[in-house]
Amino acid sequence: MQYHEIFIKYLTQLKTLITKLESTEASNGKLLNARLVSDMFPLNIQSKIVANFALRGCYGLIGEPYKEWDIDVNDYPGLKLYLSKTIETVSQFKAREVCSVNDKIKDTAGFNDTSSIN
Repeated sequence: MQYHEIFIKYLTQLKTLITKLESTEASNGKLLNARLVSDMFPLNIQSKIVANFALRGCYGLIGEPYKEWDIDVNDYPGLKLYLSKTIETVSQFKAREVCSVNDKIKDTAGFNDTSSIN
């Protein structure tokens, strides 16, 4: 399995979960904005972070910067569109040339530098 296929698999599962939540929740957004604990991001923001990690990882492997989508994820249609665009973009990486394995991807996760993670 190639790197982009792993992202596609899990992003597709997340989008399916979001679609199921939307159909069971009568679109009021209560679960979409829910938090497991008070100091964590709600589901919609967690989902956006997951999508952005996939984009940053893929673009980092080809040595190009990524640009975050300008899509509001505060409702189900917006979040599903965000995930769909991410899946579509990541799907296109199959034909892209990956940088040398010896190259380090420089990035951050929140305030933490991930460059030293092997």
